[in-house]
Amino acid sequence: MVTGSNSGNWFFVDSIDWNFTACNAVACYVPQGNDPYYFPLIQPTDTVKLCYDAFVYSMGAMTVCNHCDSLIYDFMSDTWITYNSQGNTTGIEELIKNEGMYNMIYDLQGRELKQAPKGKMYIRNRKLTITK
Repeated sequence: MVTGSNSGNWFFVDSIDWNFTACNAVACYVPQGNDPYYFPLIQPTDTVKLCYDAFVYSMGAMTVCNHCDSLIYDFMSDTWITYNSQGNTTGIEELIKNEGMYNMIYDLQGRELKQAPKGKMYIRNRKLTITK
């Protein structure tokens, strides 16, 4: 839902014009008909970027406001919600190098070994090895 707010300032708004667009992985679309929320090619399974431009006319002047949000469809509440409002993963902040994974030794069946067997093939650091 998009609403106007004058933040406590006293002025008169003559009119507001809205332009909406919704984009999925294929293309961007404008609403169909008189309903600014009806995008027939957007499916509930899409992740959608919804943007608006608001043209606010007040006392002979025009102010433009715009905003975009990524949305997903919440089937439990039967509504579109902001993508990050439910704690959805949006990226990886830090990668931790696991030092313990280097020089691990495995037999050919994938079982971890404590030491390299002599005269038999084994795997160390993703390479097939044999010790004489």
